[in-house]
Amino acid sequence: MLQRKRKDRGTKVFKPKIVADGLEFGRKPQLITAGTHHSMAMDNQGGVFVWGSNAFGQLGDGGNEKLCFRPKRLIAMRKYYAVHCEAGDLHSAVVTDAGDLFTFGRGTEGQLGHGEFKNEFSPRWVETGNERYTSCSAG
Repeated sequence: MLQRKRKDRGTKVFKPKIVADGLEFGRKPQLITAGTHHSMAMDNQGGVFVWGSNAFGQLGDGGNEKLCFRPKRLIAMRKYYAVHCEAGDLHSAVVTDAGDLFTFGRGTEGQLGHGEFKNEFSPRWVETGNERYTSCSAG
């Protein structure tokens, strides 16, 4: 495998490499989505896993780490069953089985849908009245 060591960002991989081993035992990836600087996976039990850059809170962990090199469970969403997730440029979105939408990450252009122009470092419910979602997209 062709690799190049980068001083501040780990190893760049130029050939596919298995990362699903970062999921918890017995969980199988159902959806994988890649943003500009981070990625997300949703498993067969409604769990969401995140990895990559966290400069604007797009990993939803409260901003605890700036970079995460292996998939880790999005603990803030553990009490919900995810049916869809999407990694955007520098933000993320998760839809639950109840039809609720949660967003987090960079929000300085209002892209999170909270009516504010600020970053969110943990998943925040998007108040939409009686609307229920089945999927989402994040540009």
